[in-house]
Amino acid sequence: MSSQDDFVCKYCGKLYVERYVEWIPYNQFKDIKEIGRDDFTALYSAIWIDGPLLYNRYGTEKEWI
Repeated sequence: MSSQDDFVCKYCGKLYVERYVEWIPYNQFKDIKEIGRDDFTALYSAIWIDGPLLYNRYGTEKEWI
């Protein structure tokens, strides 16, 4: 991989994280159900009350979908 490819990968990864990763408080979920469990993990399903944010094409303004 060239240094240019490396730069593109890091830049795209940063954009993805900045635009799409957000903290969702526990109280924003309803109908929380455990759907699986093993020795190390519990997996849950829930409904997100306010739903995801919709970003404009520049990623600067957020609106509820």
